Amino acid sequence: MIKPLSTFKFIGFLLMGALLSSCLSSPTDDFAAKQLQNDKDIQSYISKNNLSMTKDLNGMYYNVTSNGGSRVPQANELVTLYYVTSRLDGTILDSTSESKQQPSAFIWTTNAATIFGLPISTMKQGDKGTFLLPSGLAYGSQSYANLPAYSPIRVDIKFLKTRNEEEQISEFLTNQKLPTPVLTSTGLRYIITKSNPAGDSIKTGKTVKVNYVGKLLYSFRQTNSSGLTTYDSQFDAGSYSFVMGAQSVIAGFQEGISKMRVGEKAILVFPSSLGYGASGGGSLIPPYAPLYFEIEVVSIQ
Repeated sequence: MIKPLSTFKFIGFLLMGALLSSCLSSPTDDFAAKQLQNDKDIQSYISKNNLSMTKDLNGMYYNVTSNGGSRVPQANELVTLYYVTSRLDGTILDSTSESKQQPSAFIWTTNAATIFGLPISTMKQGDKGTFLLPSGLAYGSQSYANLPAYSPIRVDIKFLKTRNEEEQISEFLTNQKLPTPVLTSTGLRYIITKSNPAGDSIKTGKTVKVNYVGKLLYSFRQTNSSGLTTYDSQFDAGSYSFVMGAQSVIAGFQEGISKMRVGEKAILVFPSSLGYGASGGGSLIPPYAPLYFEIEVVSIQ
């Protein structure tokens, strides 16, 4: 005859079972459960707002309105867009300003690791789209003041354009209304803005001192020393001394200065192959970014 368990023994087995169950629950299981809940929340949002959305294999819901364009971004091109990101309750997380003509831009890769990467892959230049992303495609376990961890988000995008480096440089020179530059065989463009024919030429082995301002070909949001957000293209400025020919500076910077004399000023524009290439330069210069410099040669020794 099987004896019934005492009340205390029965409760003990229940507690052991609960403990074993919690031990067997993995972070992967927890994440999957959160994604399932995200999907339910997104479907509820779609129904409540009477939206027409398509779900892709990654779990993203989207609706794209075509503007008749056919161009899609290619690897390492600069994608420019306006956007608004928000929680499903309507709380705005971040946005660009179309009224101030301040779009955002990023270098496109086929696995662009931003919340815009997957949405842009469904769009063509000129399209507008609305995207609903589960937290696994957005900010995941990260939390912010106005965004709890594992929150699904909405992203609205207006895809302005995609440009390769040569197109970026050509558009920049046109938009800035600069004189026609001298083009070298390496791809450097330079414009002497202040000539000094009597100044000493710059030869290999000489130490050159210059004043410079370095910029990207597009503006981006920055935080200045006072903690204020600015919108500018400048990434660096100052005075610098280097030995000509010692390869201690990027190639476009050195080649451009070699075309100058002491006392002269010039504008340099060059592709990333003469700059920071596929690696980029720190947090402000992305990979595959063409660069713009204003240079003044102060002295040589």
